[in-house]
Amino acid sequence: MSRLAAAVRVRAATVRHRGSAVRCPLCGSGFDRFKDDWNRPDALCWRCGSHERHRAQWLLLERRPELLGDARSLLHFSPEWCLRERLSRRPGLRYVTTDLDLGQDVDLRLDVTALELPDGAFDALICSHVLEHVPDDAAAMRELRRVTAPGGWCL
Repeated sequence: MSRLAAAVRVRAATVRHRGSAVRCPLCGSGFDRFKDDWNRPDALCWRCGSHERHRAQWLLLERRPELLGDARSLLHFSPEWCLRERLSRRPGLRYVTTDLDLGQDVDLRLDVTALELPDGAFDALICSHVLEHVPDDAAAMRELRRVTAPGGWCL
């Protein structure tokens, strides 16, 4: 299927499912329901493609504005498009993306188990849906803690 055909199908589904039963906090669109994923119902936003976890993360950041408000820098591992769009536009936040996959468009290529960053380099880190793919997740968790600034947070 061509890119144009795929885009037309996505747009048609977005229009067809417009409604007010559910609202995506990331893109603000309302629908009759969320789209089914291959293994669970009502999982994906028809417009931005966010999963439940992305919407939950954004709701947390909205309801706890001090988390982003107090952060001067944020390192986002394997950034999801729907979150990246919102976080990259945040004024006053140095937003840095990273992934080990060469096919991803990111700022840095870093191995989460051996981060080539100084201690306390970031006030905030988002590393969602990554650690289950890392053979030595304990090493990754140590590195995440090491590069988080005192008083900072990891999600």
